[in-house]
Amino acid sequence: MAYKKLALLGFTLATLLGLAASLTVSSGLVNAVAMSGVAGSCYEGFVQSIPPAFCRKKNDGLDPSGCKAGQTKFGSQCLNSCPSGYTLNGNMCWQTCPAGYRDDGLTCFKTLFNFFFKKISAVSSSKPEYCDAGFFKEEGKCYKDCEKYGLLNCDLPACMATESTCLTSILTIPVDTVAGIGMALASVTSFDADFAASKAAVEKGYTRLGTAIVSEGIKGLKKAIAAEGKESFIKRMTTYATGAISKHVSAKLTPNVTSETVSTMCRHIGTQLLDQITSSTGVSLNFQMFDGDMINNSKDDCTYFTTNGQVICTGAFIRNMKLTDQTGIAGLAAMTMTPYCTF
Repeated sequence: MAYKKLALLGFTLATLLGLAASLTVSSGLVNAVAMSGVAGSCYEGFVQSIPPAFCRKKNDGLDPSGCKAGQTKFGSQCLNSCPSGYTLNGNMCWQTCPAGYRDDGLTCFKTLFNFFFKKISAVSSSKPEYCDAGFFKEEGKCYKDCEKYGLLNCDLPACMATESTCLTSILTIPVDTVAGIGMALASVTSFDADFAASKAAVEKGYTRLGTAIVSEGIKGLKKAIAAEGKESFIKRMTTYATGAISKHVSAKLTPNVTSETVSTMCRHIGTQLLDQITSSTGVSLNFQMFDGDMINNSKDDCTYFTTNGQVICTGAFIRNMKLTDQTGIAGLAAMTMTPYCTF
């Protein structure tokens, strides 16, 4: 397993991995290393599950494509109904064969001496006037309606979680800049190898956006959690964490990890972090503990396993997590990790 800094959880994962490689280490320490990976998976799942508080619409401002009731869409046109006695075929009205006549396509046939060629006439048409479902019309163009997806329309080009978001300068910041901050944050919170460079990029991005914009992310997250419920959020977080276990726990240690382990760890971590964020009154990016080498603060608790040892170990990680203010991270995630709306 590649070395990964897990200092947010209060220890250096690389050091623990080195210790776990020995066959003579205690089962408690091996479990501590496995639990550290589970904690990393849960934390990555927490950040990745944060819903967007702001996103730009993609491929928006489209021409209307919907037709009025009674019209038929044909290419870029809306065809009107054919007159009585005629049937629409393609973009033309074809005479319908009377009763007793066989429809042979171009002709209506009854006998060898009783048949006739159908009359064909052009059908009147008009340009589409209506937007598809999930869009609204503004100045002749169709725009995605954010309200259909639980967000608000930030003028025409974006969606937002709260009305105050559009009053910030977020729309003046290039989308590539926003996306870059989100990518750096994803790297930091998944403990990728290029941790130091990503951390510096996140700190720079936080300064670039400013507390006013990041605060909007927290407002949006609080609103989303109130609507979705903590249980549903933690369930999504746990599902993500389960899929990320192999990234954080080596193949040798995965037998130590059960679905119950992941569920318990993610529930404790998710509950603590959500409680911290939903009760917050401000935002800050506190990265001090991201570089702290506090192995003993977590490892010692994890080496003492009883029948409830898993919970003891979980508590050690949570205590170290709480030393880092999560509002700045969560606010940045809500504002930057989904630069374009995914609906």
